[in-house]
Amino acid sequence: MGRLRFTGIAALSALFAAGTGALGQERVPIEDFEHGGQAWSFTNGPEFPGAEGGFAADADAGFPGTAGGRLRFDFTGGGAYVQAAVPLPTDPALTAVELMIRKPVANGLTVRIVDETQQTFQKSFNLDTRDWQRVRVRLDTGTFHFGGANDGVFHGAAQSFGLLVEHGGSVRGYVDLDDLVGVPGRGDGGPTMRTPEYSIAEFSARRIDYDFSQAATETVVSDDLSLLGDPRSMRLVFDSDGSGHEVVVTLYSHFQTFERTLGRLDQAGQVVLDVPLQGMVGWSHYGGEDDGIVRLPLRLGTVRIVRVDGKPNQGTVTLRELRVTSEVPTGRALFPLAVSRVSDGRTVFELTVRSLAESPVDATVLATVRGFDGAVVEERSRDLSVPTGAEPVTLTVPASPGEGRYFEAEFSVQAPGQVPVSALATYVPPPEVQASPETGRLDPMSPFGMGLYLYRYPDTPEGLANMDRAAALAEAAGVKWSREEMQWHRIEPRQGEFDFAYYDKLVDTATRHGISVYGLIGYWSDWTEPYTEQGVQDYVRYCRALVSHYKDRIRHWEIWNEPNIFFWSGDKELYFRLLDQAYGAIKEADPEAVVLGCSTAGIDLGFIERAIKAGSRFDGLTVHPYRGDLDDLAFMAELRQTQELVSGRPVWITEMGWPTEVGGGVSEREQAVLIARCYVDAVASGACRSVSWYDFREDGLNPYYNEHHFGIVRHDLTPKPAYLAVATICRQLAGLKPGEVESWDSGAVLCPFSGGGRTVVAAWSHGAAQVATVDDAPEDLAIVNLMGERTRPLRRGDAALVVLQADEPVLIESESGPIRLRPLAQLPSITVRAGETTEVTVRLGEAGSEEPVVRWANPRAWGVERGAQPGAWRISAPPTARPGVHRLSLTIEVAGGRLVIPVPVVVVPDVVEV
Repeated sequence: MGRLRFTGIAALSALFAAGTGALGQERVPIEDFEHGGQAWSFTNGPEFPGAEGGFAADADAGFPGTAGGRLRFDFTGGGAYVQAAVPLPTDPALTAVELMIRKPVANGLTVRIVDETQQTFQKSFNLDTRDWQRVRVRLDTGTFHFGGANDGVFHGAAQSFGLLVEHGGSVRGYVDLDDLVGVPGRGDGGPTMRTPEYSIAEFSARRIDYDFSQAATETVVSDDLSLLGDPRSMRLVFDSDGSGHEVVVTLYSHFQTFERTLGRLDQAGQVVLDVPLQGMVGWSHYGGEDDGIVRLPLRLGTVRIVRVDGKPNQGTVTLRELRVTSEVPTGRALFPLAVSRVSDGRTVFELTVRSLAESPVDATVLATVRGFDGAVVEERSRDLSVPTGAEPVTLTVPASPGEGRYFEAEFSVQAPGQVPVSALATYVPPPEVQASPETGRLDPMSPFGMGLYLYRYPDTPEGLANMDRAAALAEAAGVKWSREEMQWHRIEPRQGEFDFAYYDKLVDTATRHGISVYGLIGYWSDWTEPYTEQGVQDYVRYCRALVSHYKDRIRHWEIWNEPNIFFWSGDKELYFRLLDQAYGAIKEADPEAVVLGCSTAGIDLGFIERAIKAGSRFDGLTVHPYRGDLDDLAFMAELRQTQELVSGRPVWITEMGWPTEVGGGVSEREQAVLIARCYVDAVASGACRSVSWYDFREDGLNPYYNEHHFGIVRHDLTPKPAYLAVATICRQLAGLKPGEVESWDSGAVLCPFSGGGRTVVAAWSHGAAQVATVDDAPEDLAIVNLMGERTRPLRRGDAALVVLQADEPVLIESESGPIRLRPLAQLPSITVRAGETTEVTVRLGEAGSEEPVVRWANPRAWGVERGAQPGAWRISAPPTARPGVHRLSLTIEVAGGRLVIPVPVVVVPDVVEV
């Protein structure tokens, strides 16, 4: 038969030029690079030494003219970022800038805007496409600020605009930009609307009984609920007993807490308390970033009745209503959420839609259920009337799981006057949790860990039962390490008084399930003096007592968590002394102990170098290499470079992860793919002793809060797809050693592992799927996908055909011989915009040869039809297609069998709002 060949074209939409744009406002030309771009300046982030690069006009960087700006970077020597910046015109004052960006690398991007006081506002983002993308940046907001007035309030007109490329993807590369224009007037994506007041039902109609006759000073009603939109005001309505006690409210914004006393319940009957939320003016704040900046979503935490001296000690009040007014962009008033759950013994996907529109919205919902290969299992359409005021309406669709191990449902919601929105949910079956001597055996040489954080389960019968259940799930997945915070305030609540009972249960639970514990020692106990020499000495004594107690059961100890950022708010040099002195104390208590140091947020080479220069002793380095995207080869190289920095000492990844929250996280399928690649990359690098994901169980139920959704099992311990991905990687690679990583010019990455006569190759292709051949394929050759589903490859004589998925590892295994792969053919990367059409060509053999039999499986709203040329296919995205990755399924009949290829299609937005 002839050679299998794929070619394709991904069409880009019409060019965007300066002038009148989508918002109907006159654009102010700033830079098109047709005259050299002399006004731009470059910096390599000198506060984090090591980065190199430059910025200049380049003929290869133009969109669409003869030149654009190319921002080059080189992080081989360390550093944190490179930046290109340009002054902005101030008359008229701009509220936004728009520009075209092409980012062919995985690194994250950040923008910086400077106001009239020289205060810098900063915010980060990423792009779904590596082709040109239009980006609109609002100038008067940021998630971080520094310099100048340093008050978090934007003053006057924007003075300059900067684009940064962050360290944390490719080590070397470039980002292109062109056609920078300013937007006067509104720059936040268009007009906004003030929503009707909507009820926070979970807090409303709550009876609050207080009793201050003993030691209590407050009664608390608590939850963690995101306020929809951009909250502007809040109203609390009480049925008051006239006690005169205070009402205090706390709101959460990432790790930061805002607090305010709203008033007193001075009169009996109805008491109404109104409070503004815009800018959180008049609210105190503490914790986390502690800078007073609201990072949406703003979350409602507690309503407290606080005792006032001389007032009644006992009584009852009722929080009759808690209502919020927000601001949302016009046309973006619908908030869909999708989940999978078990109902009457069957699995269903459930969609809930809330609306903040001024009147009820009539919507149409298309529900599409797919398998892991992208094939459509079921489609349904239904009309819904969504009431206003955040009261939800629900739609349920059977999951129809059949024989598969993964199903996902996408709900596309379309309504007149509203931007189309979508919600995704996934289902994987519960794992079989069966103890065995093999899984229950400790294996401290295994690299596969997980942030189980068993210490977060309460010391109650129910809490300990859930702890055991979590450990059993981890055991079943092949997890062999857990990072556990040995909380100082809990173990030594008063100086010299130790209580190890709870942690003894924890260690016994982990050990019973074959899981070794490494202890994270932090943070300060209540009775010590934080960030002082006295506090360090108290900490060192605690380390000595802790290690002495557990030296026969815990041999690895991590000193503090992320001291390079706000988790250590004192002098960094003091941390280096604490690390060194803790090392000495631990070695005195247990000479065989392994001390892990630095524990940096990111791979902070500058902080690590400072620790080394300060003389801090540590046996292994711990890092938390979070990043926006994953460039596998660059990540492996970064780990090797980091190990070289610490003179070959082992590197431990004790945190790394991607959350799946609504509105900002990755999808649950993407999370599964990323965790698999993280684990494979870390071990294949040869530089990483152990890798642990943050974290195992989701920390809460708030669908919009990222910190609640890093887990690979949900809060109720039901699995997410990432759980099956971890189980597949840990089981398949257990006991194997990494070989030499191979990469092809076509974008494939191959990571071989072997041991005991068994070979496994973890392989995938960047951006687009491709077909590989295994020459002299062993008879027992098998392919395992991330959900653990095993298949036999399509054979052609002595060779076998294997599909390397786009960005998703498959495991190719054999116990009877080597596995030698070579490239055969590649599918194009497919990018399209909603409502547009792109064309791909699928051909078998050379030009003029017979066209293969090709079948597409696609959702109803998508169009796939033959093109004019042989092998050409036109793929049309519906106008309602959400930005992000969509999956079609392609079946090709070849070599007497069929190749089934999941085909990712990236739908890019017309404009990315930052």
